[in-house]
Amino acid sequence: MIDIYTIITIAFGSIYAIIILLFTLGWWRTKSNNITVGSNMHSFSIIIPFYNEEDNILNLLQDIEKLNYPKNKLEVIMINNESTDNSGIIIRDYIFENNSDIRLHNSIGGKKDAVWKGINEADHDYILSIDADCRIPSNILQEYDKSLQTKASKMISGPVVFASNKGFWNSFMEYEFMSLVASGAGAIGVKIPIMVNAANMLFERKMAHKAKHIFKSNQESGDDIFLLQFVVKEYGASQVQFLKSRDAIVETQGPSSFNSWVNQRLRWTAKAKDYSINATSLTALVVFGLNALIIILLIRSFLDIDYLYIAFAIIFMKTIIDLPILIMSAAFFDKKRIVKYSLIFELLYPFYIVVISIMAIFYRGKWKDES
Repeated sequence: MIDIYTIITIAFGSIYAIIILLFTLGWWRTKSNNITVGSNMHSFSIIIPFYNEEDNILNLLQDIEKLNYPKNKLEVIMINNESTDNSGIIIRDYIFENNSDIRLHNSIGGKKDAVWKGINEADHDYILSIDADCRIPSNILQEYDKSLQTKASKMISGPVVFASNKGFWNSFMEYEFMSLVASGAGAIGVKIPIMVNAANMLFERKMAHKAKHIFKSNQESGDDIFLLQFVVKEYGASQVQFLKSRDAIVETQGPSSFNSWVNQRLRWTAKAKDYSINATSLTALVVFGLNALIIILLIRSFLDIDYLYIAFAIIFMKTIIDLPILIMSAAFFDKKRIVKYSLIFELLYPFYIVVISIMAIFYRGKWKDES
């Protein structure tokens, strides 16, 4: 049975397949840097905005002290975004007790203001953005330095992964997040950047100052994606790289509950309405469109069983197309255990993405548990 619904779904499915195959090629083509770190090492400013991170901040502080990089080419700036817990006190005490060079500042007005404060306080040529709930490897700056020595870039996207936790929903969150990071990396690999993650993102300080409007806008969050789009527009896609190195993987805690997970995804999805028409927005449209059409076919299957067969055929096709990049990225991130659930997750994903997208239309943005 061929009708308008089937034709449109096949069209979206074909476009989706082309996009994912391109991302898969991009991931495969992106190689690790094997050069030796030279004497002319780059200087880095690490900026870490935080809000109510008292449960995580001490681990990050200890990771910072273990960074394997010359102290004279490194500075760490932490920006307290009106925390209501003991995060600021923990950092202040740590600095005093360990005679640390970490600098602590305060900001008012949300995460973007905190990031902008960090950018203005930074002294070095390149800024590494890290989230406060992350764990960072000791050689991460060496890996960024290798990437810059191989090719100077305005922006480098670093690998981020959710910490492994037991449970079905935790595995689904890991699977989805890994697929997003891998797709973003693959897109960069074929020179059509669509996403980066502020939890592990390097950018040129001078470039960021030219993008002041991004951090002073009224848009809720999204500074990482909007900064990416600024780089692509002003300097070209070749000025964005992905750092494919296991020694640069930043581990972050996944949402602590189902509600916080939904809130995070709503926050990410809601900012899409502010995207200009580009690779990011068009990719999001194709992904949403295909999954929405799958739901429509499933609903219409109550009237005609043939629609059910078509819907499952599209889901099966999508699963096969998605598998290569998922298998490669799972090996890179040491997440092979979750790939075996691919078909189950692919069956759930259309319902998840459509519900989240509809809810995002009415979402009032906030950063984590800000009220």
